[in-house]
Amino acid sequence: MDFDAFVQAYMKGDRPVFANVGSQAKFLEPQRNGTAVTHLFRYEDQAGLRAFLEDRLGALAETEVMNASPPMPLELSKDVADRFRRKFDYEFALYESIGPNGHYDPLPGDVTRTR
Repeated sequence: MDFDAFVQAYMKGDRPVFANVGSQAKFLEPQRNGTAVTHLFRYEDQAGLRAFLEDRLGALAETEVMNASPPMPLELSKDVADRFRRKFDYEFALYESIGPNGHYDPLPGDVTRTR
């Protein structure tokens, strides 16, 4: 299965099991008790994450790659990418809201409720 086919399955209202991976925005919503994420790092900012952990832990954070998917093409066709961005704009808003040094202000409320 190529990435286009996977994303098309993810965009379905009734997702197949293999595409039912949830929502990052939903997972990171603030909780009713006020608990919320304050730092969030983009995958490509491993150096920032390491610096944050080292500062918080007071020690060098050793990490290694585990449970990684095999390398494969992950480009989407323009049509699928455009539909995905429109339908899941809140996921892109989450990504774009990550600031320098992992600073993160949670998105307001239930961003996925109206979807």
